[in-house]
Amino acid sequence: YEGVVNAAASNDNDTALQQAERIIADNPGSEYAALAGLVGAKSALAAGRTDDAERLLAWVADNAELDELRDVARIRGAQILLATGRHDAALEALDKIDAEAFAGTVDELRGDVLTDKGDVQGAAHAYRAALASGSPTTGARNRLRIKIDSLGVDAAQDTTQ
Repeated sequence: YEGVVNAAASNDNDTALQQAERIIADNPGSEYAALAGLVGAKSALAAGRTDDAERLLAWVADNAELDELRDVARIRGAQILLATGRHDAALEALDKIDAEAFAGTVDELRGDVLTDKGDVQGAAHAYRAALASGSPTTGARNRLRIKIDSLGVDAAQDTTQ
């Protein structure tokens, strides 16, 4: 696993991806395999290999023992799906995430997907839910308010201020 991390840190993306795939093949039941999958997916994206990144993230989402690692893989997968215009698939991936710790992130990403899809009211609702979840940082709160404002929805509907 350390080799995957070191290769990724030095931007040797092909090596990181190959080593991640080897760890997954040799130790599919270990959490190191799931972690290697996440690092390998990041390296695959950096190398412009979106299909490999999606495949690794799907493997982590399906096979990691820890719910948190599965959810991280789903969030990252949904980001790729959004970037490639597959809105419905991104929303389906986000619907599978239950962890309260990721609620704000999931709601914000859902808002981004709905914005890209043209659903202004749905996006505003998702961004407001992200604002209401937990205690977002000042930067996150400001970013979410900018996103809501950019939608041009009625400010009276924004109960988060």
